[in-house]
Amino acid sequence: SFGPGIDPVLKKHEGQASIVIVPSANHSSSRLLKLATQDEHDAMLGYAIELRYLTRELGLDEKDFVFLPVVEELALVPTHVGCAKSDLGKRVVAAVNQAFADERVVKEDMAAYKFWLDDQAAAHYDRLLGKR
Repeated sequence: SFGPGIDPVLKKHEGQASIVIVPSANHSSSRLLKLATQDEHDAMLGYAIELRYLTRELGLDEKDFVFLPVVEELALVPTHVGCAKSDLGKRVVAAVNQAFADERVVKEDMAAYKFWLDDQAAAHYDRLLGKR
């Protein structure tokens, strides 16, 4: 699921020969490698931050790709931590929530996220956060 903006668009085009749905069990890195090395696919849908990360991790040249925003995508995608509803899982979620109550942790997290963005995307991210 890509959320309430993108999922309905995908559903509307489901079944078209030009759209290939790959189960989420097939990791994005294998799809990105296929995109880069074969003529089988022209594009793939994914969050730019993930795709840039995978591109670097796989040793691919980012200049060989064009990362385009999707109009229906939320400007800022909320993140969540989920664990099993066991005592340990509840403690893990509580510890993460406590850590993110610390502004220093939030700043470090944001810096780590921005590391994977190009200059234009980082500037856009800052504008979304109201920094510029």
